Amino acid sequence: MRKFTGLLAGLLLLSSCRPSAQKSVRIDPEIEALIPADTLYLFDANVDRMRQTDVYRKLENTVLPQADRIAKELGVDPRKDIREVLASSNGNDVVTLVLGTFSSSDLEPRLQARGAPRREWKGRTLYGNGEGSLTFLSPHLAAAGTTTALKSIIDADRGTQGIPPALKPLVAAVPERDQMWAVSAGGVPGLRMSVAEGSKLGDIAGMLRGIQAIVLGADFSKGLNVYGRLDCRAEDDAHHVHDALRGAIGIARLSTPDNHPELLQVYDAIQVTQVNSRVEVTGDLPADQVDRFLSQWLKKPL
Repeated sequence: MRKFTGLLAGLLLLSSCRPSAQKSVRIDPEIEALIPADTLYLFDANVDRMRQTDVYRKLENTVLPQADRIAKELGVDPRKDIREVLASSNGNDVVTLVLGTFSSSDLEPRLQARGAPRREWKGRTLYGNGEGSLTFLSPHLAAAGTTTALKSIIDADRGTQGIPPALKPLVAAVPERDQMWAVSAGGVPGLRMSVAEGSKLGDIAGMLRGIQAIVLGADFSKGLNVYGRLDCRAEDDAHHVHDALRGAIGIARLSTPDNHPELLQVYDAIQVTQVNSRVEVTGDLPADQVDRFLSQWLKKPL
């Protein structure tokens, strides 16, 4: 859940405007049919469409430095053999579905040759230990996650799976053009820890618990265009979230080094607004600003 939480938080920091009338994002039907019924959080990356953007082309050889090794050892090149990735979670278990141009008939012998532990479950081979496993649900669809969650997907009646009712209106709010998006009907992930009431951490946790639903979307086709929507329990909760986000952006701006003016442009592009119990974080970075930001960021050690 930690990586999933980090991704949601990261998308919130860079957000942008959306037209009122729009078509909704589309999930490949083969993947959508396998979403567990108890899912609260969804993250999707349409890699096929992202691959067509300048941002992806700039990042692919830098952010995926191990791609050549993976391609050599497993026969799958993540830079070209993956079409779509969807991660789902019920708050405890995470399952990642990967649809690609690879073939299970090529990959399974490689996994076996590497000595991956195997076990059979209702006609499917699970590769991995007792806690985490990988399996193939079709020749071009791999699933990875906790062994318990994978067994549940295999066991489930296909008619009972798909986007859960609570998530459907949130997914419908994501524009068709977005190549990466996330939604949550369970508030902010990772808030089940116990913290002392009255402490600063307790105050932050209490504020975040006021968030009931999240919609995030990112479009990289013309720079960076991202939208964040937080639906809170009440207007007072939204007010606290709004002020906290505005304060965080202000602190980040004041602490920006003088030799990184590109960061100031990022912070200046972010707008935070509140309407009743909803908070929206919007911003829009043109391609030249994104390019300058990435050029500076990519100079840092990864």
